[in-house]
Amino acid sequence: MRFEGAFFRISFPAPPDLSFFMRNLLLIFCNHFVLRIVLILKILRISAL
Repeated sequence: MRFEGAFFRISFPAPPDLSFFMRNLLLIFCNHFVLRIVLILKILRISAL
């Protein structure tokens, strides 16, 4: 808990690190979203056949 607080205190004042973290999070979310859409399209295509 104390380590997390120290890490938060160290990493929070730096905007580039925060934006980099948010960009990675957004990229992971977008990849997950695209994979889910592809999976749904595959299921629809299989059920259409």
